[in-house]
Amino acid sequence: FADATIAPIRISQELVDEALNYKANKKFKVDFLLPETIDEINNDPYLFKLFSELKEEGRATLKVSNFVLTRVRSEIKRHGSEKLLEIEKDLLSLLRLYDDEGITYKQASILYKQLLESKKNLDSLLEENGFTHSLDNKELSAIIDEILVKYKIAVQDYKAGKDKALNYLLGQIYKETKNKVDSLKIKDMLLMKLEEK
Repeated sequence: FADATIAPIRISQELVDEALNYKANKKFKVDFLLPETIDEINNDPYLFKLFSELKEEGRATLKVSNFVLTRVRSEIKRHGSEKLLEIEKDLLSLLRLYDDEGITYKQASILYKQLLESKKNLDSLLEENGFTHSLDNKELSAIIDEILVKYKIAVQDYKAGKDKALNYLLGQIYKETKNKVDSLKIKDMLLMKLEEK
């Protein structure tokens, strides 16, 4: 019945068809996510669409999924998907870049936050933040070698069983690389080099 305080709500046939089609085609699934997480993705139109596109490109990887389920899902829970729809193209580009190790998790998080808060596109933000160049393994290896030579006492301390020395060396490498390499990658390479010494 009519209510003087509520405006009429008209649902178009297109919206009905879209909703029915969405329900009929729920099929996103990957082996490494929990069943309840899969259900949540399939029950959220935005997450379902995003994950489906990522899977189609072969990019629904564990690292990308973790980023989406922590960062993107949080935005949906707090503010809905309206802003995400506005940055959808840049978000997909960001996830591709992260998947290809063109940027680190920390850099991806910074860029994602800026995409939501500003009206700038991803290319502009990459340039502004100086994230346009990610170090390759050869460059990173050379930097780690320099740090190990420069901080010989920390190396000796690590060999003597002092765990804090490892964190100190990692901190020096992070500073030198300006966070252009994933922290796990740095740690793995550092440990490998320390074992060789």
